[in-house]
Amino acid sequence: MVTQATIQAKVNVGFAKAANAAGVPCQQFRPTGPVSPLDPGNLVGTLQVLFDTNASLRQIAPRQRQKPEEWYGAFDPSKVQVGDYLVTPPSPSAGGQPETLFVAALDPFRPARLMLCNRIIDIHAPGTMPRQGLNRGYGGDTRLQETVVAAGWPAAVLKGPRQEVGDLKLPGDTKLP
Repeated sequence: MVTQATIQAKVNVGFAKAANAAGVPCQQFRPTGPVSPLDPGNLVGTLQVLFDTNASLRQIAPRQRQKPEEWYGAFDPSKVQVGDYLVTPPSPSAGGQPETLFVAALDPFRPARLMLCNRIIDIHAPGTMPRQGLNRGYGGDTRLQETVVAAGWPAAVLKGPRQEVGDLKLPGDTKLP
């Protein structure tokens, strides 16, 4: 009797063969703390990856820089976890710079869903507000009062489509800019 695990193992072998034939060697990072996920101490190893902008992996559609969320990768998913980062070698299509992709989803029988990271972000928590004057609790936020929660994280900072409505979709909702 054939099980889903048996079929998945064969699919994984197929993805690995496709990546070895037409992919590129990528460094695989697995963050272990809140700071610098691409630190050499977080390097898991090197992995052959075949990237495409279409889930069919037929390599027929050109890349679209304005859609970083539409990336797929073929590789052996048994060595990768959601939340890992894949860093490509320097690429002519990226101006000679390496690109960083975030592993967003690993679904059975499908190529991995990836996000092309276009920024490095830091996350800060606001400091305590001074309690002076008549309006206690009001004082604003300054960089000196903030504490770093996470630093050096590659992220896909996306701009939503124009004229998008809010999540509630009520009749009186105004369009978002």
